[in-house]
Amino acid sequence: MIQKAYSLTKKLMRFYKMRKIILYCFFFIAVNEANAQNTYDVYTYTEPANFVKEANMAGIVTYSHQTDSTYCVIALYENTITKGSIQKDFDAAWKATT
Repeated sequence: MIQKAYSLTKKLMRFYKMRKIILYCFFFIAVNEANAQNTYDVYTYTEPANFVKEANMAGIVTYSHQTDSTYCVIALYENTITKGSIQKDFDAAWKATT
């Protein structure tokens, strides 16, 4: 009788350990989905919360957030090959966006 009770207790303990592992797996998947990674060109990032995403034809992705007294814009530009100098790179980027 004691051996049957011990065996049953062992089985219950295994069941609860397995249940705990399964719950941890579901939690990990849920957290991972909530923090899903986005990719754009050479960037891998997590979208900022409460920001509005916009993409334009010049290859720029922006995220903006506005409150009563503040405004924030995050811009992601496509990877480009250098034109040879900082000024030429700036001029080419400026021309592409205007």
